[in-house]
Amino acid sequence: AAAQRGHSVRFVTVAQLATELVEARDARELGRVVARYNRAEVLILDELGYVPLSRVDAELLFRVLG
Repeated sequence: AAAQRGHSVRFVTVAQLATELVEARDARELGRVVARYNRAEVLILDELGYVPLSRVDAELLFRVLG
């Protein structure tokens, strides 16, 4: 519904996002990747609370959510 109303929507699984954030951190591109996710007006995180996260993954994820 949000996309149909013209809002920018991004869908990603938590596992995919965590992997992307770790790779971006290692490539020193974390700020760019976080900014890309923060530009979305609606961010849908599939499997949040279902997939266990390491401490590092959780800290990186909260950079996007914070």
